[in-house]
Amino acid sequence: MNAVGPLPDFLIIGAMKAGTTTLYYQLCRHPAVGMSREKETDFLIAEKNWGRGEDWYRQQFTPGRQIYGEASPNYTKREAFGGVPERAGELLGQARLIFIARDPVERAASQYRHALFHGVALPAPDALSGTRHIQHLIDTSCYAAQLDPWLAIFPRDRLLILPFEGLVANPGQILTTIAKFLDIADTWPGMNETGSPSAANTGSALAQTPLWAMRLSQSGLVGRLRDVMPTGLRQGIKGAMQRGPARAVPELSAANRSEIRAAVAADAARFRELAGLRFESWRVWDD
Repeated sequence: MNAVGPLPDFLIIGAMKAGTTTLYYQLCRHPAVGMSREKETDFLIAEKNWGRGEDWYRQQFTPGRQIYGEASPNYTKREAFGGVPERAGELLGQARLIFIARDPVERAASQYRHALFHGVALPAPDALSGTRHIQHLIDTSCYAAQLDPWLAIFPRDRLLILPFEGLVANPGQILTTIAKFLDIADTWPGMNETGSPSAANTGSALAQTPLWAMRLSQSGLVGRLRDVMPTGLRQGIKGAMQRGPARAVPELSAANRSEIRAAVAADAARFRELAGLRFESWRVWDD
């Protein structure tokens, strides 16, 4: 096997709909960091890109930077994609891990909207209760359970847990924490005058992307084109597709939210202990 490029030194492993896109684009701007061409390589997932081989993975990273990373939130969906931490341990045993946690109920609601924007056929809110679909939302929001297999392989001090709410309210502080964790300069080009990352609101962008374009983006042909298309051109096409009238999708009901809250409460308490953070704004606490 020819080593055609570097392997990542760190992985942003989740959580889905918790700010990983904003963080990816901010890290892309850091002069010391080489992020993967595609935000979500999903390489460590057998059902996705593992079969494409290590050379394909290495080609995602352009040499010449101090440190390399990628962001694939599917890495913490253990019920859907098994064996990911084990593959990471085998190939990237010294990697550092970043996990961003959002209020579990709000994260689930955002994932539900995200899937609908992508044209996924899901039950309406009043038919969602008790289905495998709501269970998937619950499983992905059970952060402690998702991190258990990672911590069976990687030492706790190689995992950085961050609050999504902090990334929104005080991004400079969160980025400083990341710089210290990755041992890079605390220098972040692309911050606007308020100190917020200048990444786009991806939820709004999805709403303004036509459904046909969302479905096309999931096709194998488009995936192969992305592999050879320059990053600037890909971003330009994506931006052009995100200018239509906003599409509306249904929101989780109060009953859905109560069901999710009850199901994740015990895991959230365990996760709070694991993280050493209070997550005061989360709506899952009895106190």
